Amino acid sequence: MSAADVDTAVLGTGLPTHVREQITAVIDASGDLEQASPGSGALTVQVCSASDTSYDAATWSTLGTYRAADAATLAERLLDALGDSANIGTDLGVLIVTHTHTDTPEAPAMTAPTAHGADGTRAPAVPLLTLDLAKADALGEDFEWPQPGTAAALGTPNTLLHAALWDGAVSYDRRLWGELELSAEFTAPNRHEIQFVITYEIDGAPNIVDGDTTDYPAGFNELSDDEQNAVPSTLVPNPETARAWLTYLVDAFNALHASTDKLVRGWPQH
Repeated sequence: MSAADVDTAVLGTGLPTHVREQITAVIDASGDLEQASPGSGALTVQVCSASDTSYDAATWSTLGTYRAADAATLAERLLDALGDSANIGTDLGVLIVTHTHTDTPEAPAMTAPTAHGADGTRAPAVPLLTLDLAKADALGEDFEWPQPGTAAALGTPNTLLHAALWDGAVSYDRRLWGELELSAEFTAPNRHEIQFVITYEIDGAPNIVDGDTTDYPAGFNELSDDEQNAVPSTLVPNPETARAWLTYLVDAFNALHASTDKLVRGWPQH
């Protein structure tokens, strides 16, 4: 099947009229490009509309799957037709052409932030994790706190987080996200740096990684290695309680999740 055989009705209704017309014209003139079955050596071409800060979920449109070379040719033709307003990006098996616009009557304002769930549905963006303080306090009473300064103490945030996920002190919408993988681990015994990782249950999604660093005192760089390692980490709550730890961790993961809003909202529907 050629590109000219594509039913242009698949174009998202949220695309501006002139953009729909330009895309349709490109498809109609691309009868030389052959579609292919998904798999190795093939790319699915998708288009969408976006503002400077977000994708519009209503405009995601799949034009078809082509051999990689033909997909690249189609994308180049779309870029030529759409001009400076267009950009191109790639994902696993997907080539994405994005039309950037400002909010005008022809290009309506962005919808509320949305995200793909494990079942392919979309929902308004909300904080990823929710903390139940009463359950956090109860967890803290039963939690086996390791001795400060021991190797086990390095795992406190990660161990506490997963204990909280297990007993419901920390929760998230599994209908939307499936089974998340979360980790919060110190990167050195002095606990001056911590790394957060979110792995979404979305096909092809990368790990989302960020971290936090202790507030180093003035003159820190002039200290010896032993003196630097002895500086108390401001990442560790004082006093070290389940409530304090989980409040910090939930805030950190929610901030990391929010920072991926554009990625999650615009995740290709394939």
